[in-house]
Amino acid sequence: MHLGLHRDPSHIGKMSVFHAEMRRRLWATIMEMTVQSSLDMGMPPMISPDDYDTLPPSNVNDEELTEADTVPLQPKPLKEYTQCSMQIAFYETLPLRLEICRLINSLHFSLSYDEAIRLGADMLAACREKLTFVQSFLGSSTPHSPNIFQVKLFDTFMRRFFLCLHRPFYTRSAHDPRFYYSRKVCLDASIMIARPTANPTEGEEEDDWNRLTYRCVGFVKSFILHSMSTIYFELTSRLEDEQDTLLTVPITISPSSSRPYVPLELQPYYNALVFARFATEKRLCNGDVNAKGYIWFCAAVARVDALLSRTDPGAAVLSASKKAVSDTAVFMREAYFAEQGKHIDLSQPYPYAGKDHGRGDGVDDVTGTPRDLEEQSRLGDSFDGVEGDLGQDMDWERLMRDESLDIGWGDVGDPQGWFGISADFTLGWGWDAPM
Repeated sequence: MHLGLHRDPSHIGKMSVFHAEMRRRLWATIMEMTVQSSLDMGMPPMISPDDYDTLPPSNVNDEELTEADTVPLQPKPLKEYTQCSMQIAFYETLPLRLEICRLINSLHFSLSYDEAIRLGADMLAACREKLTFVQSFLGSSTPHSPNIFQVKLFDTFMRRFFLCLHRPFYTRSAHDPRFYYSRKVCLDASIMIARPTANPTEGEEEDDWNRLTYRCVGFVKSFILHSMSTIYFELTSRLEDEQDTLLTVPITISPSSSRPYVPLELQPYYNALVFARFATEKRLCNGDVNAKGYIWFCAAVARVDALLSRTDPGAAVLSASKKAVSDTAVFMREAYFAEQGKHIDLSQPYPYAGKDHGRGDGVDDVTGTPRDLEEQSRLGDSFDGVEGDLGQDMDWERLMRDESLDIGWGDVGDPQGWFGISADFTLGWGWDAPM
């Protein structure tokens, strides 16, 4: 806003056609990042539709823009697909998504169910309209036609707002049938978000969406959390509620498979959970250091398998967690070797080896690069012009301790709590929460 991008170029002095269009495209990109980050961080957006008047980008292809342009652009009709059609679709739904973010992230949550239904209907209608338009050009001979990755990205970016809008009412549906609609739409949206665009075991390296899933950073990582928290809670709740029914049905296990029999109606949820475990494993192999995510999904799949096969869930979770920890160490060692060209040497005693230390200190053990304690002490004495030892009266270890590790495996406790989600499905400290 300091650059004036929130004002349409038509309100600013003489400006070339090229620079005016670039300002509109840049503002649309900034606003998309703003609204996605607002949803991910659980903070109200710091801007509203009343704070800007920049028009959407023109419906033209990139090659039609040159710095030598002196005549006004001739945008194509909106029903004609161009390289800017996707950005226009995002920008046109921006006011609605900003409103959703403001309501669900408000300090004083006061969203009524009727308001959620109204906003959800508007969001769903806009999503269907834009997706129908984009999908109509898939595989066409039209220049710059969209691809599967663009369609999946747009669909996911839209549905996650729909999911977060109805999630506060999702858990209430277990006790109040009036909220059944929220339960249904949350599950439908979660399945669509979690579904890969290609078989993860065939041609995965050629699929852009799978590649993004296995390597992404930032708010893209929350796709798995937002969708799988709903799917997992639904799956375990259904299994626990239907134990009496399952006991009357013979459970057969295929000789060629170690998986227990999964009822047909639960297979989409189970497959999504298994894929989430596979995706977090791939992320570790690609250099991610979020071990907790992979361990949690391994334990979650083990618990579901135990419920299906009528064995002890606690023992299954413990066994799967121990194996996941060992596997994680192997994945990280292999990723380190692939990146550095050498193996991690943990044989030499480093300053913190064998000692209790806080978050972040363990890097010395792994890399063998001791911290500059003299420099750290100097910075601690003076920060932003404030003299004194900032750590003197502050129990940093207590503040930084991750209490979400107490996840309550077993038959007791709320499953949604495993993901750092409270009873009303508002996000707290979860396995992938920013530290």
